[in-house]
Amino acid sequence: MKTLFVAAGIAALLVAAARPVAAAETDNATRIGRVSAVKVPPADDAAFRSGVRAFNTCLKEHGETWTWTLWDSVTANGNMYYAASFGHHWSDFDAKNAAGKACRSVFTSKVMPHFTKSKDMFLVNQPGLAHWKNGDWKYFHLYFLRIKPGRGHDFRSTMKKIAEAAKKENWLPFDVEEIRGGGKGAADYVVEAPFMKWADLGKDNPSMKDMLVKAYGEQEGKQTLDTLMDVIKKGWDQYIGYDKDLSYHPAKKSSD
Repeated sequence: MKTLFVAAGIAALLVAAARPVAAAETDNATRIGRVSAVKVPPADDAAFRSGVRAFNTCLKEHGETWTWTLWDSVTANGNMYYAASFGHHWSDFDAKNAAGKACRSVFTSKVMPHFTKSKDMFLVNQPGLAHWKNGDWKYFHLYFLRIKPGRGHDFRSTMKKIAEAAKKENWLPFDVEEIRGGGKGAADYVVEAPFMKWADLGKDNPSMKDMLVKAYGEQEGKQTLDTLMDVIKKGWDQYIGYDKDLSYHPAKKSSD
């Protein structure tokens, strides 16, 4: 599978931490994700993983209701993990987190000593710019994008046009998130391309260019892709994989 923008010739894009399928929205309501990224030295990896499992056990004992999925970096600088919780409204972050408070000592004693760097951010879902399909996705190819100053509107309108073409042509699925609060050097958007297994990357799917040309014709299709390329100031990419062992899922409520 020639993945998304790489297939279109954009070899150096990137996206921030990917989201699980459970977070995918089928309506047009804006949903918010909270993502924390940490760098773990290889020598601390086993202790870090043990600490996260202990923290998850504590969350379960105290009735944590949010789902937190863990994702491992397959490619990137260093051993990175991403913890993500999606599908929220802004007002959800005003509520007091009793479980988090109760388990803070477990986190500070068993998890924090084993990572060296961390970064937190919000991801704001952009359903109108995406072509999403539900699935039990195991991997994501992430494309992080920094947009040229003053070109945000051009980026959004172009991505909307690409998403409409992708839906029309039943192209490869992708999601788009706006990154907020990522700190100095953070990307503006992340485009997330899901897949199930590595063999999927070898499939001969149409490139973005071919898809756009089929949807809009030769001239308009190429112009759409050229506009996208022109608004991007900088990009980089990464692959991540779902870590079932370290993910936290709240207990299901029993029905009467």
